[in-house]
Amino acid sequence: MANYKDLHGFQIKHRSSDPSNPIKGEVWYNTTSQTLKGYQSKGAAWESSNNLNTGRHDGRAMGAQGAAMSVGGSSSDNPVSQATEDYDGSSWTSGPNLNTGRGTFGISQAGTQTASFIAAGQGPAVPGNSNATEEFDGSSWTAGNNYPIASVIGGTGTLTAGLGFSGYTSPGQNYRNVSAEYDGTNWTAGNNINTNRSRMQGVGTQTATIAAGGFLPGDTNSNNCESYNGTTWTNTPNLTSTYDLAGYFGIQTAAIHFGGKTDTQNNTPSTGITTTSYWNGSSWSNVSATLSTGKSRQHAAGTAVTAGLSAGGNSNSNTTEEYNDPAFGIRSWDTT
Repeated sequence: MANYKDLHGFQIKHRSSDPSNPIKGEVWYNTTSQTLKGYQSKGAAWESSNNLNTGRHDGRAMGAQGAAMSVGGSSSDNPVSQATEDYDGSSWTSGPNLNTGRGTFGISQAGTQTASFIAAGQGPAVPGNSNATEEFDGSSWTAGNNYPIASVIGGTGTLTAGLGFSGYTSPGQNYRNVSAEYDGTNWTAGNNINTNRSRMQGVGTQTATIAAGGFLPGDTNSNNCESYNGTTWTNTPNLTSTYDLAGYFGIQTAAIHFGGKTDTQNNTPSTGITTTSYWNGSSWSNVSATLSTGKSRQHAAGTAVTAGLSAGGNSNSNTTEEYNDPAFGIRSWDTT
């Protein structure tokens, strides 16, 4: 990074105020504050964006940071919401309602903003679970063939190549280790995951998924992580701590895990943590970027480890934050 002496002699704009839309790498001298400034990388960071129209928790999201869709969940006046909203990188707009409202979906990252599906989840008869599948073509939701078990599950994939795994059936919260694959028409049984659990989430494709965390029998959280290659589930290095109800985005070899609950927070629904962790394909490590407030039960989207999205969350939150690596901001330098 250049300092003032390095720049001395070059033409640097003198401005009475900072530009409203600076260009990456731009440098200027603010004559009001008498400060040399520039629009520079500040490393990975979470930054606030515009709110959801309806605050919800326990729904799911799919797509990329700049073209995402938030689906279902629970709101203050509706425990099994049919609502969907589209995000364009700046703001949320209401989309077509689901045919069947559900409070907790299992499938996250299942496709894009215009071609996706959701399956199973909680509702509509709370506390019962659903096995219904719905497909989205960019304009409307239509019924697909049912998931093999009425359950709250985790999942990844695309509209024509999806993967469901783990989960629980109620009443009684029977924890599951099953998985199933979707081809855009039918579900077929896959091989079992190694550890029975509910609320496990992950990212990736039908043949390359990483999934972690969740809730174990005995009411404790998990730090266990497993990868799937289209045939077999294999244990991989654990998360940095035991987490439940966290968000994920990325791919099998490069993923971000953020927020969630620790064991000590399980009985306090309104809580969450700010921690963000990075998976480099072989291990997890915490990064310096943190959410502005503790979050759990949030909607998460993002297909690249450098650009993710968090929306909604515990206490029927409507807040949105974007994760960028690198993120850019205005920096100041001492000119003395």
